Amino acid sequence: MPPLETLFQKYQIHSLDECDSKNFAQICKQCEYDFLWKWFFSRAFRIRDTEWVIKEWRWDIDIPLIFGTKNIHGQPLQKLLSPFSYKFLPTKEEAWRQYQEYLLLVRYFWFFDDAYEYYPDYEAITHFQNGLRWNIEIFWNILHARFDINMLEIDDNFPRFHNFLPREYMGYGASISKENKNKKTSYIAQEFIRWVPFSEKKIEDLSKEELKQVYLLCILILICYVQTGKIPDTRPTSDPKHWGQWFLHTENIFVTESQGIKMVDTRWLWDVDGNIIKRGIMIPELILQSVIRATKKIGKILS
Repeated sequence: MPPLETLFQKYQIHSLDECDSKNFAQICKQCEYDFLWKWFFSRAFRIRDTEWVIKEWRWDIDIPLIFGTKNIHGQPLQKLLSPFSYKFLPTKEEAWRQYQEYLLLVRYFWFFDDAYEYYPDYEAITHFQNGLRWNIEIFWNILHARFDINMLEIDDNFPRFHNFLPREYMGYGASISKENKNKKTSYIAQEFIRWVPFSEKKIEDLSKEELKQVYLLCILILICYVQTGKIPDTRPTSDPKHWGQWFLHTENIFVTESQGIKMVDTRWLWDVDGNIIKRGIMIPELILQSVIRATKKIGKILS
């Protein structure tokens, strides 16, 4: 295992209390890194001469205006949304809550092929993954009855054990960006993957193996939704004309050079039972419908 990944494991957070005792920024001080991009809640840096990206959660936010954007501290906006219990600033409590969401994604969309004992509840997660992937066909009747999907008959060549998530580690500690002004924040160290997002691909460009992986991903998303009421964020940045096409135009799912289909945003799940702010009015239902449409479309291509 590369020494850098060993450090990530050393500073991996396993409990809320460890947010105070492990300073992830100690790793960053030993590395050179370059700014890649920023999203609404985070900034990304590529560690030089490595295959790793560091995502640092932001205390500031950019508010879109007619003639550009305005950068402000995030506290006033979070205070404004507090009646809806909506939190996004990277306190240790929020970082640990988001990590629990990630561990839920790990259950459904990862399949451990090596020893990952550094994960909390490693044995329980492994047991869940094996039960789901080995017996995935038991959900066929449920998905057909719930979503009116004519499920494919799968054979031994179906990629039931495909892993959709990159390797990553969660840390907490002092900030590295000047914008965060030395405040403590949460980090993700994530495997860097060369990819092309769905938004830049046509379904006709995907190989049969890639289509099978996308079909499996759709099935796992639907099973996750049925069992938990939560669904990964697959909205595109530039919405197509119809919400039914969201899934196949998302920037959160990628076709990679050597690892097949992958998801990269591992911290955002929409909850169908959340309040009107947390659920974005009807966003979970619209994402769900786009996944159902994609499942049916790919199923017809593969049948």
